Amino acid sequence: MKKTDFLSGLAILLLVCAMVFTGCKKEVESLTVDPISIVLAVGERYQLKAEVLPKKAPQEVEWYTSNPDVVSVDGNGVVTALHFGVCNVKLYAGASSAACQITVVRKKAEHFFTVNANGDKIQFSPGNLQYQASTNKWRFAEHTYDVVGDGGVHEGNVPGSDNLQVSMFYDGWIDQFSWATSGWHDERDSLNLYYYPWDYNFEELPNKTDNRYGFGPSAFMPDVNLTGSSARYDWGVNNPIYNPQTRTTDSAGTWRLLTANERDYLSFYRTTASGVRFSRANVHGVDGMVYFPDDWEMGIHFFKDPNLTSGGFTKNILDDDEWMLCEAEGCVFLPWMGALGYGRYSWQSMWFVFWNKREGDYWTSTVIPEKNSLIHMMFNGPEGRYSCNKASVRLVKMLP
Repeated sequence: MKKTDFLSGLAILLLVCAMVFTGCKKEVESLTVDPISIVLAVGERYQLKAEVLPKKAPQEVEWYTSNPDVVSVDGNGVVTALHFGVCNVKLYAGASSAACQITVVRKKAEHFFTVNANGDKIQFSPGNLQYQASTNKWRFAEHTYDVVGDGGVHEGNVPGSDNLQVSMFYDGWIDQFSWATSGWHDERDSLNLYYYPWDYNFEELPNKTDNRYGFGPSAFMPDVNLTGSSARYDWGVNNPIYNPQTRTTDSAGTWRLLTANERDYLSFYRTTASGVRFSRANVHGVDGMVYFPDDWEMGIHFFKDPNLTSGGFTKNILDDDEWMLCEAEGCVFLPWMGALGYGRYSWQSMWFVFWNKREGDYWTSTVIPEKNSLIHMMFNGPEGRYSCNKASVRLVKMLP
């Protein structure tokens, strides 16, 4: 064989091998990380998992942390929580990228709120209660600050929903209800006329002390509150509710309303590690009240003017990262949507809608004794609302 023929054959062989190798090599098409968010305690280590596709693409991944004082990450995706806070761990492969949001807390614990002198503890639902009439479905808001509003002047952040749509056929969501409108009715009580979630009545009964506007158990019943034999008027006691935290439906009876006495103890009498129990704030652009768990420490985030029922919200404006840290440390936020109701002009029988957004109006399961038939509202001092008004519902469950 001639030398030139050998060299030509070798060149062709190398060219073929190069073509085969090039054909096998792929570019990175996608990069994902698992999990995409996680809560770690200070000092905890965790292995993040990256997946590069296709499998024949280069598998090299570069890891970075947005805040090395909060979280460190090595070249294999092992993160170490260094200090409480929030940061993103970002990863890159080729032209693709992904990120995991990491919230670092002081320690992992089941945070709780004491509601009486006996030491009974509760946990709040993840968000306000919402209802869809067309499907008869109940759910908790996905975020603690989510509100429906009236689709106009008091616009909320739940798309396609409107609290003014009070119809059994409405396919949007509502999150304000008249008292005791869980959908259950005690047939022995002829004075309780309105009990469906969409009910919105403004017909006064002759004897207002028996049953104001026909909502809830009347004075002729053994239990005039949403307790005892009348407990199923409580939304949580009567209905299964979808929980976005667990992505499962909690059975009826898992959740319930606070009583008026529990509301008072929670707000004004319980002992906490920091001495603070609540504070007005603005979270995600929504005004409301932050409630601190019993083990809250002020060093996590400083709140101005805590434990005051009056004042504005602008002294404590929290962005999403700040709130995520507070929530991971057990804080609960109750958006202030006020009370939605009907009023009547004094000179004519014409009803109109009014919305009082100055207060945080949430139902409790018991009435204010000194207010007679007025229903006790919580989170804004000892005031009452007629049971025909529509207000927010935040449920709780007892901890063992």
